[in-house]
Amino acid sequence: MELYGTTERWDFTNGPEFLYSQIIFRSGTQFFWARSKHRGSKAPTDVEIDPRKIPPEHIFPLAEEVLFEASEFDDALYIKRPRLTGYDGNSLISSGLLQEVRVCEIIRQHPHPHIAKYHGCIVQNGRITGLAFDRYAETIAERFDRCGNISTECFQRIQDGIKHLHSLRLVHNDIGPDNIMFADIESKEPIIIDFDSCVLVGSPLPVKRGPVPEGTATAEFGNDFFGLEMMLIELQGGQAKRDAAE
Repeated sequence: MELYGTTERWDFTNGPEFLYSQIIFRSGTQFFWARSKHRGSKAPTDVEIDPRKIPPEHIFPLAEEVLFEASEFDDALYIKRPRLTGYDGNSLISSGLLQEVRVCEIIRQHPHPHIAKYHGCIVQNGRITGLAFDRYAETIAERFDRCGNISTECFQRIQDGIKHLHSLRLVHNDIGPDNIMFADIESKEPIIIDFDSCVLVGSPLPVKRGPVPEGTATAEFGNDFFGLEMMLIELQGGQAKRDAAE
């Protein structure tokens, strides 16, 4: 059994309070989870605790016949896997992964130059274990840190990508600096990525999401334009701080 991942859980209700470390182990194709009162690198190994097996159906949904499959052995592709350190003893990871795959199937059938190219899902033993996308080089946040500015044309192209999603009745719900990327360090074409918060317009607002207007309870097109505006403000704020430092 090998260590697969760890994360720390905190409660910020009355100030930061460490709750426990969540630890994921892997043995072949099986995954196990455990919680420890120790933090980070001090968390015990599987010899010192008793990991519990994660039921496959809790993290990997059954593949539907209509889904398009991709090869996980293509080095040119980026394989997005579910974040198992967020496992909480239920099937939310599995249902969320299936929802994202269904959204990506819509996107695959209606591609756009400013939307991540989806190649299909990875299927093992009849279950979806990952999603395959083009591999991208850097986020818009990393581009800004490296170059110091983002052009108006770039934001217009992001908006074009958002409008394309909306034409498919989809709301991204997590437009932000970490979810806009570029194919390489020379590219001027932004790409919208990460669709695990993307749902049909009018659906309940996902728990995992980016900034949305106060009081919003459903997925509305305005959520994405609000996220774009917040991203612009964040990057402009970074530019102002950089100018002041110089």
